[in-house]
Amino acid sequence: MESFVGNICLFAFDFAPEGWITCQGQVLTVQQYQMAFALLSTRYGGDGRTTFGIPNLSGRLPLGMGSLGGFNYPIGSVGGAAAVTLAQTQVPLPAHTHSASIAPNQSVAINIPAVSGSNGTTNVPGNTVNLSNSNTADRAPLPINVYSNATTNATLKPFNAALPTGAGTVTVSPNAPSAPTAPVSLMNPYLVLNFCMCLNGLWPNRP
Repeated sequence: MESFVGNICLFAFDFAPEGWITCQGQVLTVQQYQMAFALLSTRYGGDGRTTFGIPNLSGRLPLGMGSLGGFNYPIGSVGGAAAVTLAQTQVPLPAHTHSASIAPNQSVAINIPAVSGSNGTTNVPGNTVNLSNSNTADRAPLPINVYSNATTNATLKPFNAALPTGAGTVTVSPNAPSAPTAPVSLMNPYLVLNFCMCLNGLWPNRP
């Protein structure tokens, strides 16, 4: 199979044909492969005096050299990653809103907490007291102590309250979870083939 030295082809079998080498970043001697070294130099490794490197395409995709969208891709450059671990600042859900509507004929059960087995201590309602037993001694004169700050241990008979029909927005507050430790894959669907480069072949003359 005659080809230009430095030509890279894909094969469906798992070895390099005679005169070719798999593209796995091997380091070769300049003395043995002078023509390949003259073309590749040290773009892919080696010290440039006695050794030079072969392109490493193991688990990688080739990218055409040149410039695109303000980015420059010189031949032999490498980049990208198969996976990335997100930083703490990339994880939290930002604050945002959702549209919401309440359907008609909806209701919610209301349970009013109360104190059983303990007499009331005050007749002033508030957000720190609950309904309680009235103290017999307090029934006259009025007002009667029917509220207690004791811990609730009962509820009054529950009842259903109808919800009004309407629409609006629901605000979602940001969250702050811990940073993930497992990397997130960036791989597209793939099929593994065999990249090989021609070592013994024709010299590619420049036009």
